[in-house]
Amino acid sequence: MVISAGRDLIRRIVLDYGFWDGYLDRPWEDFDDDPPELATELVLLTAGAMSLEVRMLQNPNLMTLFLRQGDELLPELGYDDDCAQFLPWTFRWLELEYIARLAALRDVQLRHPGPLLALLSRFTPLTTDEEVRAARPMLAVALDLLTEGPPLPEPRFGPTLPERLAYQLDHWDCRELRSGYRWTSSAEGWALTEAENNGWGSLTIRSPDSGEFPFPQWATFMNDVVAAYRATIDPRWRSVPALRTSTSTRDDLDPMELADQLSTAGCDHPVVLRALRDPIDPLETTWALELLYGEEPGARLRNRLVE
Repeated sequence: MVISAGRDLIRRIVLDYGFWDGYLDRPWEDFDDDPPELATELVLLTAGAMSLEVRMLQNPNLMTLFLRQGDELLPELGYDDDCAQFLPWTFRWLELEYIARLAALRDVQLRHPGPLLALLSRFTPLTTDEEVRAARPMLAVALDLLTEGPPLPEPRFGPTLPERLAYQLDHWDCRELRSGYRWTSSAEGWALTEAENNGWGSLTIRSPDSGEFPFPQWATFMNDVVAAYRATIDPRWRSVPALRTSTSTRDDLDPMELADQLSTAGCDHPVVLRALRDPIDPLETTWALELLYGEEPGARLRNRLVE
């Protein structure tokens, strides 16, 4: 059965120590007996006629990403398998931002940066220093947010929860710095290229001239995601005084005052107002301001984040 992925379910998957056993190379002899298999299939986001889904198998650990169009599962987008081979690199950082932001706008449990970012970060290679500077603080907040809620069982052996979260932050996507991977635009769409063959082979299905990656469907899906994200904001909200008199590069905007003005103008979106009045971190307010200003994700962050 395919189910929708809420914060609590994603949190359990990301923090379940069984999910991390393989990735942290915990030896099999540490088990008293073979751990049980656990299969889960989640709908992460629906946009237009397609849904982004993840199929997970634990013990052994395997995550596979798909697009579903109606009743049809399209070819794999990428997969992460700790037992044999992995081809995880699927998303551009900007794409992950749009996906996680739209999901957060639709589900008050899925704050951003939050659990969806934590779950899909392993599918998002960072190919530039600018991406690293923007992404690491976002993931740090997302992982910290996962610790809120009822405690999950600690493992009988192996790393503690803080150690597991530190591993996720330090091994963002198994990418060695300056590995030569870069996103390039082609007639098919954005593809991931490798400057030098390191002997391991490419770590993505989304390579140029790939006959496996569903480039047209992915482009359609992302267009629908971006359109739905932008349509969240009523254009009338952008006429409030606080937004008219402040710019994206100024720091004198008062988020609480802006929230009050938006409410007076008819904005009742709980995610937008909460990001301004009660953010989990300043980064949550920042992405909400980018949305309100009509800016591309990361525009304000690039002005604020430093190494």
